[in-house]
Amino acid sequence: QAELGAKLNYSDKSISKWERAEITPSIEVLKEIADLFDVSVEQLISDPTNETYDKVYTSKKNLANKLVITLLATSIVWMVAAMLFVFNSFVPFGSPWMFFVTAVPCSILILMIFNFIWGLRKYTFIIISTFIWTLLATIFLNVLVYGNVLIWPIFILGVPLQIATILWSQLKPNKNKKQK
Repeated sequence: QAELGAKLNYSDKSISKWERAEITPSIEVLKEIADLFDVSVEQLISDPTNETYDKVYTSKKNLANKLVITLLATSIVWMVAAMLFVFNSFVPFGSPWMFFVTAVPCSILILMIFNFIWGLRKYTFIIISTFIWTLLATIFLNVLVYGNVLIWPIFILGVPLQIATILWSQLKPNKNKKQK
């Protein structure tokens, strides 16, 4: 209250009265508060039980938390790759750099899972496309390094998968479906 009051040139007691709805600030002050919190005046004065209210006040914090959780999960993949790389120097059992190559599609798979959980639909197309091509490239490199098989045709699998991803990304979400 004191911090907001200082920014608006009002006392913390005035801010407290606004919060308790004993008095209401002027339209000009509401506009200043809305600008300060990067919301519209409508969102500021709407019913606190409204879904928009929850989105405004929790979205930035939740987005930061989701990003940190996703990065932590992804860092586990890279930690495992690093541990296998180090372990390989003691007990050689393959090409050590392949651990990091394999970590790329694994990381993207984790991004895809968290993206599906949290419903950030706008990134889905990019994540799925990247997963398809990094997975195929990883399989290609593994077979190239460890086997003498003609493996380049594996990339042909990517074409129908990419077409399916493009078509799927064009589906529009059902607006009538009730949100949880």
